[in-house]
Amino acid sequence: MDPYTAHTIIRDVTFIAIAAIAGIGYPMARAYGKRVEKGIANLPRSLQSAEAAEARMERIERAVEAMALEVERMAEGQRFMTKLLAEPARLKPPESKD
Repeated sequence: MDPYTAHTIIRDVTFIAIAAIAGIGYPMARAYGKRVEKGIANLPRSLQSAEAAEARMERIERAVEAMALEVERMAEGQRFMTKLLAEPARLKPPESKD
């Protein structure tokens, strides 16, 4: 193989490689850039959703506290009824002494 032909083959392979890299790499770089820009543009939305999530968590916390109070009230009523039922002498009417 003469040097001129080897030089031509190397030049052609280099041209094809650069064309492939540019043809595939450029669109991929643009897509990545758009994705990054959208991520930065969506930042205020994510902050808004974080505030909404925090408000929702606060409402859930209040609801759980209210349910805990109601459960405690029901448990207190059950303890009272158990105490009353455990004392049969209180439930019987007094016997008359005639």
